[in-house]
Amino acid sequence: RHGDVLLVDTSIDHIKDNAIYVLTWDNSVFVKRVHKRINGSLQLISDNTLYPPEDITKADADQLHIAGRVVWYGRFT
Repeated sequence: RHGDVLLVDTSIDHIKDNAIYVLTWDNSVFVKRVHKRINGSLQLISDNTLYPPEDITKADADQLHIAGRVVWYGRFT
């Protein structure tokens, strides 16, 4: 959720299926759950249902930079 505090392991620079990652692409930063497909493409999934999943082709996936994997989050209510 907006405002959550994230602990990100920046030593992780590869995709492990269905984990949450901090991604950079074209000077933008995203926090998304990533589903890796067998053909090399990726599906970026937001836990916020207001944002639909995005399919990323293998060619575009090669342009993504994995900044790290989210290993913990905290939420203030």
